[in-house]
Amino acid sequence: MSLTALAVICGLTWHKLAHQPDGDLHITILDVGEGDAVLLRSPNGGSVLINGGSSPIRLTDLLNRYTSIFERELDWLIIGGTAYDQVGGLTRLSDHFVIRHSLIPRSSGKGSFQRVLEDLDESSTPKTIYEPGHRLALGDGAFLEFLSVSDSGALIMVQWDSARFLLAPGADPDLIHDSLDDPRLRSVSAVLLPAGGYAAVNPNEWLTHLNPGVILLSLRTGEMPAELPKNISGPLLNRSILRTDINGTIDLTTDGSKLWIEVERVVD
Repeated sequence: MSLTALAVICGLTWHKLAHQPDGDLHITILDVGEGDAVLLRSPNGGSVLINGGSSPIRLTDLLNRYTSIFERELDWLIIGGTAYDQVGGLTRLSDHFVIRHSLIPRSSGKGSFQRVLEDLDESSTPKTIYEPGHRLALGDGAFLEFLSVSDSGALIMVQWDSARFLLAPGADPDLIHDSLDDPRLRSVSAVLLPAGGYAAVNPNEWLTHLNPGVILLSLRTGEMPAELPKNISGPLLNRSILRTDINGTIDLTTDGSKLWIEVERVVD
């Protein structure tokens, strides 16, 4: 892990991100229950939402907690995949938040994905199709870049100086396989694994190549925590592993050189 420090994990305070920009980059893994949703807050206060999980009610509730009541807008909405558990929660989101811009995949996805596109059209939200190499500036030198793209998902790197976070919403086995030798993915600060870390999508050689300092899993919330796939609990056993089904919403904050992590629930 290239960052110089990893802060002690502590309890997460609601509305922490709802105030004035603090000059840091925040990556918040929202506990949407099913699927994944990531809220970025840039150093200058811009907001980016990537995916939305499956429940519009749950997503709206979480966004209400992390955005100011005086700021009911998102600068960017990124649809990182077309599966129901990625986009179902985005349905009618434009009824609650002004969405300034959107980045969408070049896909003929059906169902919820098409309904979200219709919502964006009804709200006159500009849509741009992203391709590999598409980069979004986040301010103060921080940026988001699409490294690889497939019909089902994408590999997205969020970077600020030495802090590098890999998000893999909807990434499929072929996309992962094609990235095994990508030098841009070596030794990332943290990774949000696709498919909850499922071994068929996340082979050992890929995890070894990533060599992540922190492993993030967005898992369905249930009464009993699911066991970790052996490919994670084995070779990466000594890494920091955070899960939304156990830890709730997870907030990573960086100034480009140091990393702080806060979680909603601390488990002994």
